[in-house]
Amino acid sequence: MSENFNEYAFRQRLENAQTSIQRILSTTKASAIQAADEVPHKYSDKYLLAEQATKCGLAAVLNTLLAIGLSRQQLEQIVSWAKDNAVTLELSIDRSCKFEKETVREEESANRLEVERTGFLGGKTTVKTVTKITEYHYLYRASWKLRAYKGTGRSAEDTTQLLARESEQMCVVRSKNSPYSESSMVQ
Repeated sequence: MSENFNEYAFRQRLENAQTSIQRILSTTKASAIQAADEVPHKYSDKYLLAEQATKCGLAAVLNTLLAIGLSRQQLEQIVSWAKDNAVTLELSIDRSCKFEKETVREEESANRLEVERTGFLGGKTTVKTVTKITEYHYLYRASWKLRAYKGTGRSAEDTTQLLARESEQMCVVRSKNSPYSESSMVQ
């Protein structure tokens, strides 16, 4: 991994970013921005940075869970579990695509050709194009579940389902090949 790292290119990108920031911020604010290796710091500052980044990540996960429907009661349960145990969030996704039926229909072209003949068997003839279309119907189902469990989650009281959704859609294609794999489960 380290052999792919180009310090010169990295420093050049960093300087370009600093130049852009200086354009955005006022000169007094931007003059205080320096590269981390040029600023005096203590060893404990690295732990403080890691702690702040972790808190930001947890806040982002919490905001996402609340946005998709996590209830206050569920959140309180997870927080109480976290006081004494590790809490794991598990997302499982189940998808299936099953062949339902094959239909054949005919469709007329919008273009028509009229031919007029004169003479003994004169008259008008209209020619139209009819296309035979074979369609294959597949029922696609998808569901996901988000659950939390404390510790190893071996007993029922150590596990709770937080959120779940299910959906299905009929897919109509003109190829006999399934548009999706027959079934798949991701955890």
